[in-house]
Amino acid sequence: MTYDFDFTDWAPGSVLTNFMLSSSPANIWDKTGKGAVFGTGFVDSNGTTVTNGQAEMHPAGHHPSMQGQYAEANRFAFVYTAPRHVTLSRLAFRCVDAGGSANLSVNGRFLSVSDMHQVDGVDFDGALASVAVDSSVPGDPVLTVTLTGVIYPKNFFGHVVFGGAELLVDRVTCDEA
Repeated sequence: MTYDFDFTDWAPGSVLTNFMLSSSPANIWDKTGKGAVFGTGFVDSNGTTVTNGQAEMHPAGHHPSMQGQYAEANRFAFVYTAPRHVTLSRLAFRCVDAGGSANLSVNGRFLSVSDMHQVDGVDFDGALASVAVDSSVPGDPVLTVTLTGVIYPKNFFGHVVFGGAELLVDRVTCDEA
């Protein structure tokens, strides 16, 4: 089964904060069968965990590189969990890395890098990362970060954690193993 999470179920202007610091159910985005996204701490370039970051929803057309509505992370990490908490064979997210450091955690392996391009070719304990760059759209280059192999659910912390100092994300797709 394939899942396609596209951030369209939330109104522009909605803000996602660190779920670990709030008991508000509004901090869990999308439980409509496409998966769930919530927020967690982001690790900055100095190795410090930042817990006061946030992600804000923006409407389609607000940023030329994004397809439709998107979430803009500011010193914030998203946790994505597929429905039914199953093992995945592929997970991809479409993003613009607009500056600062980026985080990616899969299968218990965590990386904090200066740019999301740097995860290309990294093996996350059975899930290989690849980064495709689309420079044909106006504005910043659009990256599609794809993980293939075996992607395990990690208890409460979902399948994949990704974030950035300035990271725009408009789509997450994945396939069950």
